[in-house]
Amino acid sequence: MTHEEIVARVRARFPDLPRNERIFRDELELSVPREQLLEVCRFLRDDPDLAFDLLQEVTAVDWLPKGRVPFDGIYHLWSVRHNHGLHLRVPIPEDDCACPSLVPVWEAATVARTRDLRRLFGIVYSGHPDLRRILLPHDWQGWPLRKDFPLGGEESFYTKQSSEPFAGETPGMVPRRPDWPRFPDRGKMASHKEQPK
Repeated sequence: MTHEEIVARVRARFPDLPRNERIFRDELELSVPREQLLEVCRFLRDDPDLAFDLLQEVTAVDWLPKGRVPFDGIYHLWSVRHNHGLHLRVPIPEDDCACPSLVPVWEAATVARTRDLRRLFGIVYSGHPDLRRILLPHDWQGWPLRKDFPLGGEESFYTKQSSEPFAGETPGMVPRRPDWPRFPDRGKMASHKEQPK
């Protein structure tokens, strides 16, 4: 199907969707209100002419400087049967930073970055069966991929020695062993051609 045919098919079923679809670099993007996300996704999966049977990616965008809805949830869908793709953009307000999980539609949503986005952006995926932390320590404070997260102008705690001052991290968050070198001495490193003696 062409992009125009996909849009026409979706609009025939959901005439009240926002009319701000766009095509960029031959990829179609539709905007979907989060209240309709599950219903639209079920339709996209179950309609035989669309058959979006693969949830490729879930990610988010922070639009802080733009002055619009602060976040967009982005869903990349693909139809293996018809070899066509679609991106869904879901506006998420900051005062209610939540979006329905797509686990009831695609089981891949259990592992498709939603756990990462929960910790890095603070977006709660309601109905997700397992939102345990996987990327950040349990005592991490804040949402590091939000544009308003303080950078501090200092190195990350992952590159620090345990004796160096912290850059806003909570105490005890230095995962490095104190005897690890901060940076390897490149002058003393063996080249890939040299064999150890």
